[in-house]
Formats: sequence, C-alpha cells, structure tokens
Amino acid sequence: MRPVPDEIWHQIFSHHQCVLVEDKWWMYGAQVDRSPMETLTSIALVSKQFYRVALPLIYQTLLLEGGDSETTRHEHLTRTLAAGPNLGLHTRTITLDDADLPPTFAFGLMIQKLLKSLELPTTLRKHIETRLEEYARYNYYSSRYVGVAVFILALTPRVRLVDCSYHGISPSLIWMMSGRSDMTEQLMQDPEKGDSDTEEDRIDEETRKDDAVNLSAHEMAGASFANYGLPDLEELRLRTGDCTDNSTYIHSIEAALLHPNLKVLRLLGINWLQKSLRLLKWPDEPCSVQLLELKENLIEASSLRHILSRFTSLRTLLIHLADCRRYMYDTDEIEWEVYLNEFGSILRELGQDLVEFSLHTTSFESDGICEGHLGSLREMRSLRHLKVIYTDLVNTRVEPSEQVSKLVDVLPPSLETLHLHWDERHCGQEYYKRRCGFVNQGVTELLEHGHMPNLRQVSIERYYNETMEGEFDGPIGGWDMTVENVHLWATYSSSGCMRTIVTFTRSY
Repeated sequence: MRPVPDEIWHQIFSHHQCVLVEDKWWMYGAQVDRSPMETLTSIALVSKQFYRVALPLIYQTLLLEGGDSETTRHEHLTRTLAAGPNLGLHTRTITLDDADLPPTFAFGLMIQKLLKSLELPTTLRKHIETRLEEYARYNYYSSRYVGVAVFILALTPRVRLVDCSYHGISPSLIWMMSGRSDMTEQLMQDPEKGDSDTEEDRIDEETRKDDAVNLSAHEMAGASFANYGLPDLEELRLRTGDCTDNSTYIHSIEAALLHPNLKVLRLLGINWLQKSLRLLKWPDEPCSVQLLELKENLIEASSLRHILSRFTSLRTLLIHLADCRRYMYDTDEIEWEVYLNEFGSILRELGQDLVEFSLHTTSFESDGICEGHLGSLREMRSLRHLKVIYTDLVNTRVEPSEQVSKLVDVLPPSLETLHLHWDERHCGQEYYKRRCGFVNQGVTELLEHGHMPNLRQVSIERYYNETMEGEFDGPIGGWDMTVENVHLWATYSSSGCMRTIVTFTRSY
C-alpha cells in the first residue's frame, strides 16, 4: 500500500483545527471550544508522520484564555515556544491574558535567558529589562509591570489575530502591539502619572536618556526585527479584565491603534471621554482600521468626532454604550452625557464613507442622560447597513398637531438592511404599545411607499412574545414576513434574554 502524502493528511487534519469565532468575542473566552486542539494532539501521537503534519496545525490557533488552568497554559506555552522558537512561526490566531509572570525562580531565569535571545529594538529591550528589575526588587503588582503576554507575542511574530484581556494593561504589551519602530520609553510614559521623585521615576529618566544613544545602526536604518513588529497583524481584540466594573482609558492603549497593518479593532470597556482624549499623544495621526467595534464603551459626541476624524479608512462602526458600572468609579471625569443631536450632526459631517453603522444606547439610557435623536442620515451616501433604536433615529415626542418624521425622509437611498433595536427604557404597557405602533407605522410606510430600491431587509427587535402573535398588523405586499424568538445580549456577567424579531425580506 502506497503511503498517503502529507498534503492529504494535512487537508484531513485541518478540519480539527480550533476556530476563534467572531460571535461573542467579548465573553472572555467563555465560548471557546478547545476540544479540536485535544483531538489534534491525540492525532500527533499516532506516528511520526502524523506528528509532523499535525504540529503546525496545533500551533496555528492558540486559545489560552478562559476556563480552568489559564495561568498554567500561559506558562507552559511560554516555555514551549522558548525551547522551540520555530513553533511560534506557525501561529496565526491567539487568545491570551496579560497576566503576571509566574513568581517562580526557575521561570524568572528562563525569561531572562529568553530576553537575551529575542531580536527586539534596543529601547524596548531596555524597557523590559528595567521593568523586570523593578518587579524583582519590589515584588509587587503595578500597571508598569511586564506580563507574560509580551513574551508570547514576541515568540509568535507572524500572528494575524490577537485576542487579549488585561487587568491594568502593561505599557510593554501595548508597545509590542504597536509595531512601531519609533517608540521610546518617554512616548510610552503615562501622562497622568505627573511629577514625582520616586526610584521608579529615576530609572525612567535614565532610560529616556539612553534612548537617544542606544540605537544601533540596524535600527537607525529602519530595519525589521525577528521578534518585533507583528507585520501580519490584521485584527486586534482588547478587553478590560473586569467584566462589569471599571474601564480602560483610550490614551493608555493608543499606541496599539497605530499599527500600520491593523484592519479590524474590537474593544471592550474603553473610556473615550474628554479626560482621556486630552491625554492622547498622537491625536492627529490617522489609523488604518476599517472595522471598529466598541462594546460597552464610554462614548460622547467628542469621542465620535475624534473617531471619525482619525480613523480615515473606517467603513464599519459598531457602538454599544456601556452602563453606569463601567463609569461610576471615575470620579474625576465630567458627567457622562450623550446628546444624539450632536451625534447626528457629526455623522452627517464626517460619516459619508461609512458602509455600516450601529448604535445601541439601551444600557446607558437606563442609567444616564441620553437625549435627542440622530435625525436625517441621508448625507451618509455610502451607508448600506444600519442598526439603531427607532426613537434614537427619529423624534416621536411631537405635538399632537405635528407628524413624526418618516423613515424614508431620514434614511439614505443606498441603505440595504435596517435593524431596529428594542427600546428598553422603562415604561408602562400602554406606552410600550404606543411606541410599537410608531415603529409599525414607520416600517409600513417605508416598505409600501419608501422608494428605496436597494432596501432588501428590515428587522424589528421586540420584547419577548412567547406566542409571536400580534407583533405586526399583517403582511406587506412585495415583502416576506417572518417572526421568531431568539436569544440575544449575552455577556460574561449576564445570560442575556429572549427577544422577538420581526423580519421583512424583499420578495423576488
């Protein structure tokens, strides 16, 4: 019997690869299925040929975050990649946590030896060495520390997707994610720290002075480094480690946004309010991101203006406002208020290139000040997909003698799909029915007389209706209507809830 070529086995084994799904990326690894990796590991033990073929597939997707023994997985992987650097060259997707370095003497020695072998910019190497010395001297947790994630990324230089949670993200990790050759200790310094005369500040000052003289000819020429730059990085997912309370200031992760090849950026629990925007170090430097998803973020009008001005290649913007739990501990911040009229003006001015836009304000509206409505989005001539609460889009609080704006008057002709989020603001049953009536009337007018040739689907999210009856007055000519109950809005701290979705699809 002729032996089966490696290429055939590779094709077969590839069906057992781990997959990091896009759905529910904010769940801190709770949705990750590691069983395919266990299957591949078992396959690799069958024969030398299977080991040779399966090994690259095992390391292509590394899912470290979530579940039991997370810290052990990080430590074990670091040791394995340090012992076999070629293994990390296969990695294209990785989930990890910026956890503390394991406090064992043996691991510390291994890290010191590893650092000497890594090909890094002089300034970053000096930064890491200083932080390791500082950690060893004081032996306490600090946001200035060096976590294990920076070494894992250095050992997986061809990675394309990085998915990371953190508890007080370290400057070393953000420096590594930036891929920038012009970073220095001074640029990575937190401007909030202010002036002080501690031993740590003295070390920082000495390091900054060394930055100008320690650059090698290799670096002056702008050459690349084997363990730095992440040249293939396309997608970055960053999550504030606490699943409910607290948020991360955008200025503390700003350097990661500057990676020249980054196309997709997903952020959980980030504060974009004015206090942090004023501390940005590269506020006018454009970002190459094309898709920006902001889950449980603190956003106001100035935040939206900054995003649309700076992310010049942006085509998809998905915003889910945080609730008070991610905001309440920031006592120095001016009160967080959202005025949708200002949002609408900014979108009409700067959002003409957006192809997809989503705004979900329900969580914030339950606790904070959210007033006004977006108004007409007809100036957004590239917009094809829109998700929004109906009352956030049009003003339904009008005088009896006035009419509510029609959807056709506020939607751009380019629109292909429209999803109307459920309006979760507390109200009585009669008021809820009245709001549903506004939505039903608006959708009916849009589908019957809207004259929007590109529109092919409209969906309405409603409070859970077990029978799925009575949610709409009836079918509309030229459109197929379906009603279904689906489970939505699951988070790490909440199981989510059931919703009833009414969907109209154009008949062909």
